[in-house]
Amino acid sequence: MIGWTAKSGSGARDGRQHVGHDRTETTVELYAPPDWTPAVGDLIDLPDGQCEVIGIEDYRWGFHGWKPGTVVLLQRIEG
Repeated sequence: MIGWTAKSGSGARDGRQHVGHDRTETTVELYAPPDWTPAVGDLIDLPDGQCEVIGIEDYRWGFHGWKPGTVVLLQRIEG
């Protein structure tokens, strides 16, 4: 793992509270090296809790030969 951050447009780092629901959703982008790609549905432990893999953006196949890595989309739902 290289690092992680809140996904663009997802609101505060500690999640969104939906009107009429007693749950909070947190969406995170996890930046990973090119040789590591989890599967959708895998659980990833971060220091602030466990998140589920909901998608993968693969940036390993450019025409230029540069393989910067993978962006793993994570989500945690509480409540």
